[in-house]
Order: sequence, then C-alpha cells, then structure tokens
Amino acid sequence: MLILEPVLQHCWPPLENRIRIVYEDDDLLALDKPSGLLVEGFVSGEETLTDWALSHSNSGARPLHRIDRDTSGLVLFAKNSRWNR
Repeated sequence: MLILEPVLQHCWPPLENRIRIVYEDDDLLALDKPSGLLVEGFVSGEETLTDWALSHSNSGARPLHRIDRDTSGLVLFAKNSRWNR
C-alpha cells in the first residue's frame, strides 16, 4: 500500500510585512520586492506586488519595469498617467 504524505507549501508572512516602501510621492512609488513574489499577475491567482501597490496607493499604480520572481530589489511604480506611458 502506498501512502502519500501531503506536500507542505511554504507559508510566507502577509505581504504588508514583507514589502518596504523606499520612496513615495504624488507620481511615483518605489517598493523593495522580496524574492519569491511576482511583480504582475499570473494565472495562478497569487497576490502580486502590483496588487499590493494598487491597494496601497488607490491610484491605479502600474509597474514601470519587472524583475523575476526569485529576484529581490527595487520596483518603481507610476501612480498616474504622467509617468505611466
């Protein structure tokens, strides 16, 4: 008889405890992205850095660039159409 053990997934702390705002003004938002987090959405339905930025800024923040999931570093978001071109 084969007994399968459940696969334990890594439980990350909530995003608000993992993301640091490095800079923010009326136009731009710079966030320190931890590794293991997507910048933009994927079909998996995972919460992303963009989701967090949108809920934080309430202004339609869009990333100006992306970095890979396994990479940590700064991601710059445009908070208005002046910067989001």
